[in-house]
Formats: sequence, C-alpha cells, structure tokens
Amino acid sequence: MEMNQTYRRSQRAQLLTLLAIGVALLTLIGVAVKRYDVQWDWTANKQHSLAEQSIKAVQGFEEGLTATVYAQESSNEAAVAKEELEKYQLHNAKLRIVIVDPELRPDLVKADGVTKLGTVVLRAGDKQEKVEILSEEELTNALVRMGKEKRKTVRFVTGHGEHVLDKGDRSAYSQVIAVLKAEGYDVGVIRLVEQEKIPDDVDVLIIPGPKSDLLEPEIARLTTWWNENKQARLMTLLDPEGDGGLSALLEPYGVKLLEGTLVEPRMARTPFAIPPAEVDENHPIAPKLTQIPVFYTARGLALDSEIPTGATWTRSRLLASSESSWLESGNLDGESISFQQTDGDKRGPIVMASAVADGDKRLVVTADADFPSDQLMGYPGNADLFLNMIRWLASEENSIAIKPKPVLDAGMQLQGGDLILLMVLLLGVVPVSLAGAGVAIWMRRRRR
Repeated sequence: MEMNQTYRRSQRAQLLTLLAIGVALLTLIGVAVKRYDVQWDWTANKQHSLAEQSIKAVQGFEEGLTATVYAQESSNEAAVAKEELEKYQLHNAKLRIVIVDPELRPDLVKADGVTKLGTVVLRAGDKQEKVEILSEEELTNALVRMGKEKRKTVRFVTGHGEHVLDKGDRSAYSQVIAVLKAEGYDVGVIRLVEQEKIPDDVDVLIIPGPKSDLLEPEIARLTTWWNENKQARLMTLLDPEGDGGLSALLEPYGVKLLEGTLVEPRMARTPFAIPPAEVDENHPIAPKLTQIPVFYTARGLALDSEIPTGATWTRSRLLASSESSWLESGNLDGESISFQQTDGDKRGPIVMASAVADGDKRLVVTADADFPSDQLMGYPGNADLFLNMIRWLASEENSIAIKPKPVLDAGMQLQGGDLILLMVLLLGVVPVSLAGAGVAIWMRRRRR
C-alpha cells in the first residue's frame, strides 16, 4: 500500500515537472514571437518572400521611411497593403506603416494627390513616391527611384526612320520604355539635326536602328560629344538595312559591321530568329539574363582579334551565334536558303553584340534593332537584355525590375506502376494493418 502511494507521488511529481517545463517552453516561445518577427517560406519558389533586389532596395534606407496606406483600417485594401509591406518591414525595422482613412483625413488625400483606395505613399526625407497598383515590382521600383541621387537621362535619336517609343506600331519600343520610366529614368527623343551640340545632361544616348545615314553635321556632333565627353555612354542598334554612317565611330575599337543577314538553320520555322549560343558571363550585362534573348533579321559584327598594346579600353564579345549559323549575303526571297561560301556567305559563330569600356566611357553595339520592339516581347529575354544594357551604360547594374513569381504546379504525377502501388498501399496494406492492429488490441484485452 505504501509502495502504491510512493509510486503515485512520484508520478504526480513527474507530471508536475513536465507541466512546468511545458509552461516554461510556451512562455519562452511567446516572448520570442513577440520580440523577434521571424517567418519561414517553404513554398517551392519562395512565393511569399521578397526578391533579393527588393531586400537590398528597402535596406538602403538606413534612416528609415514611412509607408502611408490610404484605406479604412478594417478594409480589404488595408489588409492586403499591410501584408505586402510587412515583408519589407522584416528587412528594415525602421519602415513605419501608417493607415489613413481617406474620409477622416481629406486634407492628406488632397496633399498627396490620392485618387484610389489602397494607394501607398512612400516617404524618406524629402523624397516621395506614390504606388497605386500594389505589387512587389511596383513597390520595389518606387524604392529604387527614391534611392537614386538623380534621375538618369536617356535619349533616343530620331529623324532617320528609327524605331519609335510610343504605341501604335509593332516595331515600337513602348513596353521596354514603360519599364525604364517605372525605374525612374527620364526617357525622351532627340533630333541631332536641331541641336548645336548634344546636351551635357544626356547620360545615355541610343541610336535605335536608323534606316538612313545620319547627316554629316549630325555625325560631327556625335563624334565631338564622344571624343570630348569623358563619361559619354552610347548604344547603337543597327539592322542589316544600313549602318547609319556610324562605322567610323566604331572602328577605333576594332568593331566592324558585316553585310548580310544572320541565318540559324536550327530554327527551322523561323531561320531569321537568332538566339545567341555564346554569352560573355564575365560581363556585368550577362549574368542577369535568366531568359534567352532572340534577335530577328540581324546582321553581324566582326571584332579585331587583338586589342592594341597600350589601349585604354576593353572590349567584350557579349553575344555570338552558333557554329551552325551563317551570315547570308545573297537574296533572302528564295524558297530555300543554304550556306554558299563561294557566294560570300560567312560561317558562324558570328558576333551579335559587343560592349566597350574606355575609361568612364561605355559603348554597346548590337547587330539588331528589332529585339527590344513590342512585336518580340514574347521572348522575355529580349527586354532583360535591352534593359540590362541600359542599366550598365547608366552605371546602374544593380537595378533590375522585379518580375512576378510563377505559381508552380506542385501536383503529383504518377505513372502506371506507381499508381498501382499506391492503390495497393491505400486499399490493401493500410486497411489490413489497421484491422490487424484492432484484432491484436482486442485479443490483449481478452486475456486480462
């Protein structure tokens, strides 16, 4: 009897001890959750986590920033905005989220120019950005714009049949231009014939596929600007139709324009669609290319095999076609096209793009002007390539647009044998095991 009482007291003591340990653990967990805001994202593509660029963008505001959400406290707009902004708050504790009811504070609504519920106004010092379409891409682009010391000016040369920037033509650059503006670039056009000189505030000058040569005064102004501006940044996009009269500007860097049109026989249905087979991964433009770009009706470039001794510049063979491609010098209107070396065709690989750094000057030459156009935006790598080229020219290599993360299909796909095995387990092994366990328990109880 005394043994049983001692045993019971021992059991109670163990139970109380375990209960005390459990309470202590729960208390510690509660304190940790209250003090440290930590989350884990176990989705396959980190659907609920910020991209690396978003984290860097918000961490750049060391003095803190404020996000004002214009919505009623209990509304869905407020809940969605807080959920998205709290992801940024995890990486910058100095981000303050404020909910403002538009009906109670019409003065703030007017001052911030808010016209839509759910609008977020970001502030850091004297800088301010308004985000009306709430997404990681929009928020991060707004943070990138706020983080820039000055807006970089990008000007596209016009007046010679170049690609236009506005919608209305499939050859327009409107989609990539929209992204550039979203990232805070000051984008516009410039007619060199109307300028005495290229303005000093032009950070990047782009010549997008001229159909006719630039006039002699324009070439002279362009050459003077390039030679005298120690931080000149230039991109030339040149189709097979012509070189715009720019050959002389490129020759000092060992870049020559080849006549003809690139053909890729591996692209059977569209032999003039040329994906690069070689990419210079060591150049800052290339590592961020997560998608393959495609040039269309491109010409070719030739690079001198050696850079002169003592040269102050470096050159990259940025993109090149495959060994199976060739530069077709003949008529493209025939039913079949084949490589004919005797007719002047040049076997690949053919250089498709090159980048030159001459001190603080930077130059990009591409053998195609169509790849950034709206009609070729079905190839995601085209926009990435064009935008990365401009970012490199503007010395903003770390800036990049945030793309929506795809929702991955995590469904299970079973083959015939796997399906049969699963059916045997579910309809045979599991029921029999449960039944066997039940019989064993029943027999044990009968023996007592």
